[in-house]
Amino acid sequence: MAASSPPPPSTVALRLWIAFSASGVLIGVVAASLFCVCLHNRNAAGWSLVSAIVAFLTLYIHVQYSRGVWKKEPYRLCYFMGTGVFAIMFALSSITCYLTLGIVENKPFDVYGENRYLVVLCCSFMLSWGCSLLWSSWFYRRLYEDEYRLTENIIH
Repeated sequence: MAASSPPPPSTVALRLWIAFSASGVLIGVVAASLFCVCLHNRNAAGWSLVSAIVAFLTLYIHVQYSRGVWKKEPYRLCYFMGTGVFAIMFALSSITCYLTLGIVENKPFDVYGENRYLVVLCCSFMLSWGCSLLWSSWFYRRLYEDEYRLTENIIH
């Protein structure tokens, strides 16, 4: 027995998701500039930018849903689901790598310079945005999946 599609999100919930994703993009870009210019941590700056890109993709998903694009082309959400899975795997491997480097190098936690623990924090943000990208694209795809299959069968 197939599960029924979930109820669509309310306008308040959708606006909160859009605001949360937009704040993720803004915070990622600001954190990247802060890490690069003030704290001289290029690794953390790079990972903050990558996190901002994944947050932007999540924002794109929500904005396109509010415009009704996914109603016509829900199959395109599979690409965003794959990107979310890739971001999660990439973030988990990077967290493991930088945490191991920080422990092996036996460096204390210092805010200035190349600090591995701040990079772990930035990779954790990327992990959370990857999960958000995967979940939101899966949610919207599941929302329109039954409707898309019905119209596809009618056309053929």
